[in-house]
Amino acid sequence: MKKIILGLIFIFCVFTTKSAYAKNINIKISNKNYKATLINVKVDGENKVSKEMPSFIYQKRTLVPIRFLSETFGAIVDWNSKTQAATISLADKSIVLTIDKAEAIINGVTKPIEKAYTPRLVRVNGGSARTYVPLRLISELFGYDVSWNNKSQTAIINTNTIIEEDTNDVIILPSGDDEPDQIKPDNDAIKPNPNANDNPSIKPNPDGYAHLTNVVLTRYNDKDAVLFQGLKGKYKVTKLDNPDRLVLDFEKAIFDDPELYREYSIVMNGIKGIRASQFADNDTSKSDKNVRIVMDIEDNAIDYQIDETNDGLVFYIKKSMKSFYSYDGRNFAIKNTEGRVSEHTYDDLRKTITMSVETNKDIETGTEKFKDPFISSLVIEKAANGYTFTINLVRNALVEKSDDRDADYSLRLSRIVNSKPSDYLIMIDPGHGGKDPGGVSKIDGSSEVDFIPIVARALEAKLKAAGYNVMKTNDTIDEYVDIFERAKMANSVNADVFISIHANVADSPAASGFEVLYSSEAKHKNKTRKQTEFANCILNAVGELVGNKGRGLKEGAYVVTRNTNMPAALLEMEFLSSKKGLALLKSQAYLDKMVDGLFNGIVDYLNNYY
Repeated sequence: MKKIILGLIFIFCVFTTKSAYAKNINIKISNKNYKATLINVKVDGENKVSKEMPSFIYQKRTLVPIRFLSETFGAIVDWNSKTQAATISLADKSIVLTIDKAEAIINGVTKPIEKAYTPRLVRVNGGSARTYVPLRLISELFGYDVSWNNKSQTAIINTNTIIEEDTNDVIILPSGDDEPDQIKPDNDAIKPNPNANDNPSIKPNPDGYAHLTNVVLTRYNDKDAVLFQGLKGKYKVTKLDNPDRLVLDFEKAIFDDPELYREYSIVMNGIKGIRASQFADNDTSKSDKNVRIVMDIEDNAIDYQIDETNDGLVFYIKKSMKSFYSYDGRNFAIKNTEGRVSEHTYDDLRKTITMSVETNKDIETGTEKFKDPFISSLVIEKAANGYTFTINLVRNALVEKSDDRDADYSLRLSRIVNSKPSDYLIMIDPGHGGKDPGGVSKIDGSSEVDFIPIVARALEAKLKAAGYNVMKTNDTIDEYVDIFERAKMANSVNADVFISIHANVADSPAASGFEVLYSSEAKHKNKTRKQTEFANCILNAVGELVGNKGRGLKEGAYVVTRNTNMPAALLEMEFLSSKKGLALLKSQAYLDKMVDGLFNGIVDYLNNYY
């Protein structure tokens, strides 16, 4: 698989020779008028051109509307008009960019950026001020392969090619171009409307759209609540962190505010502020019929409820299940029940721990899911004399009653040293597939998918024969699964380890050897177990069979290793671009060594490090 270290810089420092097809547009930045060159953008072969908010070259730099990030990649973009800052969230990354500020805050860490690459407020052809960002952000934030076709003036983004993340303290951008003047936002940028009517009447909806007329505090079922007046219908809720927020996207909805953006000074238990805006879901202004509401919250763990009423949708905070238990990854405690807790019952066949609580206190019921090596979920149910607490385990564990004086009942969970293979779940990720053949050899046209399924299927059979539970993200060359979805699949089933299988490609025909890629727990907060140890186990086991350690370990923000919570590694087998490497890949003996090496490495890790 071809990897690009810093991205292709000519997408950002564009050649001065212009295509015959290039068109100019009028833009206004900081009350100054400029001519800019209109460009095309293709993502995975699909044109992403917006007439209303086009992408263009300005002073030799490619700029795209910030809306492009949400519409193309599913990122959540939250705009704060007071601070003139945009928070862009996707997967495990949150990046804050501020107009005219030469810094980016990445997962809470501030990194300086060159002044020429700060976000700008831009008016295109006399339209409203919109936030534009350099296309370099695509590489920084998403880790995608970006290239440039100068003849057609097209930026080409490939989301299927993994590139390495730049870990420098300063975000490196190409030099040598003239830096533009410092850009300041226009005075008439979008502002909140503090004088809007606090009690507008709900409008009828002859157009078939729900109309958000106001956001107000109210009382609902004896609880403080927020009423989104006039809103009804389908919506999606997304939780974000850095900072903690709830994002509510309402389909077929119109925001009845002249500015199409407003901030509400609403504070109640768990909520620190609310803002609403008209949100576009595609490239045409006619389809700008979604409403986005962003709620700043105290803690993403809050339990909430949204009910539909005659006046609109009501949002309120439920009593949290977390009020009645605590768990730190090893110690579980029931607390604040004001009752008597029975001795726990452990069913090792069903992998459940059950406790009964006799109490007259009102305890919140429901299911709480965990991303944890021991507990998959906690279920609290109403019973005849109180409540039943049921802990569902990922695998069997050593369960002992502990002495926590601040708890009503407490347990300590630990790993069973002599675990059986059937206690583990291995997730195999055969790379690429379907529309994505992976890297292709210039020697004979062979592609990665000619070899990956052979190794993946043999490894699956070998692990199952040894008694392990095995799942795969995909199976055949006819099937393609998005790389982000692969990580989600592994996380959803709480796999014990994740192994991704690829072959390699390089520009140089001299490149050879296998390598193991991983993402360390030190750099990625979602990685909770020994990542380096797992990668080393794979490297050593494969290396022992092929007679060398190849190109060694490589740490980086590779999507499938970064976004998976469990220990994860990506094996790059030999190079398709080398005659020697291609010959090895076509050798069954070599592929067998890959299978045996992966098997031995997985077993070594589970037996000695897990």
